[in-house]
Amino acid sequence: MASSEMDFHHQLREVQQAVSTTRAFLNASVQPVKTAELVPLPIERPIAPLQLIIPPTFLEQTRKFELSSRTRETIAQTLDDLLHIYSQQFDQLTRNLTQTSVPKLQSIVPNLIEKTRNGFQHHFEQHGLPKIMAEVKAHAEKHPRPSTPPPAPRQSSIPAYEA
Repeated sequence: MASSEMDFHHQLREVQQAVSTTRAFLNASVQPVKTAELVPLPIERPIAPLQLIIPPTFLEQTRKFELSSRTRETIAQTLDDLLHIYSQQFDQLTRNLTQTSVPKLQSIVPNLIEKTRNGFQHHFEQHGLPKIMAEVKAHAEKHPRPSTPPPAPRQSSIPAYEA
């Protein structure tokens, strides 16, 4: 398994752990309630999908390396895959949060979702992107691209030599 693929699996496990921890926290904070008292309350508005922002500094850093177009495409695909993983985890977590039928928790669900959204963005910037950047740097060091050679001098600038 490739290093970047292992990183994705590790990141996915971290996100799943965060989901499990949140679920355990919510379950522990809810006192047992009789089933008859549970009344499902719908969320008033649909939850916007997760839109992670790639900081401009990340894009600027990748431009510093002389990378082939194929490598740039691979980076773009890796970013898309990572964004998709985060989005799926966010969707799963928010779906679990909105399915709570405890009235006391319904009032804090929007706040929890916003904190979750911010947490995913922070994790993406602090853990996801640095791992990709480390791979980009390693690739650039292993596969240096020659810089464009300077243009050949004009014939008029070469002094004529006498025979």
